[in-house]
Amino acid sequence: MLSTSQVAIGDTYLATVSGFAPGEDVQFSWTGPSSGEMGAFPTDLGGSTSTGPVFERDPPGHYTITVTGLTSERTASAVLQVVTGSGTGAAQLMLSTSPVVIGDTYFVTAWGFAPGENVRFSWTGPSNGEMGVFPTDPGGRTSPDPVFERDPPGHYTVTAAGLTSGRVASAELQVVPAGN
Repeated sequence: MLSTSQVAIGDTYLATVSGFAPGEDVQFSWTGPSSGEMGAFPTDLGGSTSTGPVFERDPPGHYTITVTGLTSERTASAVLQVVTGSGTGAAQLMLSTSPVVIGDTYFVTAWGFAPGENVRFSWTGPSNGEMGVFPTDPGGRTSPDPVFERDPPGHYTVTAAGLTSGRVASAELQVVPAGN
């Protein structure tokens, strides 16, 4: 899964995979007008992993992002279009799933903030709240601990706000009752 299907040169995106063996190293690579490897990343206990933010600097065109399990030899791929123009460098936020069932957990990842910047994560909807303030890594990426969903069913907006840069990113989340 890619956080976007189109990216401008100078912007970032995330590539996330699931369905691999727990702890398996998976190789991320791309082919298109240029080709290369992003690196190998170990999966978590659920068999998922992410590249972290990928800063796009390849020539415009259509690319295929491919992930290969180095043990299982399973593969997955997605298509990405790189467009001309300099990117905005805007902050972005991605949720691991939507909808989410009450009692389940989900992950929130935000990037495009300043390195070391504190980012406030919050939500609005049928209930409002704050997940906390978390510092970014040297790449400007941060993620709160896994979120255990216990809010009432409904549509929510999850927001990440940089306390220094003022950059804001948000994503929609639907909460559904168990058994749906």
